Amino acid sequence: IEEGLRIHEPKLTPDQRDDKVVDVLKEVGLDPETRNRYPHEFSGGQQQRVAIARAIVTRPTLLVADEPTGNLDTARTHEIMELLTRLNRELGLTITMVTHEADVAEYAERTIRFLDGHVASDSMNLEVA
Repeated sequence: IEEGLRIHEPKLTPDQRDDKVVDVLKEVGLDPETRNRYPHEFSGGQQQRVAIARAIVTRPTLLVADEPTGNLDTARTHEIMELLTRLNRELGLTITMVTHEADVAEYAERTIRFLDGHVASDSMNLEVA
């Protein structure tokens, strides 16, 4: 997570970078004490949370997520989608997501379905929007 800050915000001091890492870990529901763990020490759901933290630590306006729940069980899928929904609302983060899972697509405000390389449908989910 910190590496992205070194690259995109090089003027931050080490303490400022550490503070941002702690804040973003809390934001995605991880204990800040986990910041020095190796990837294999995290569960699949935790790894997704770390990936999301890495993606949002610099506060982008757009997040592109390719199958963000593809390797997760149903409960972790719901947790990650709730997290992405919250980040969309709280940060004003636009999320463009690719998924093959219909239940995951239901979280989207807008769904564009492709078939054989062409747009098959483009619809708004009024219950989410």
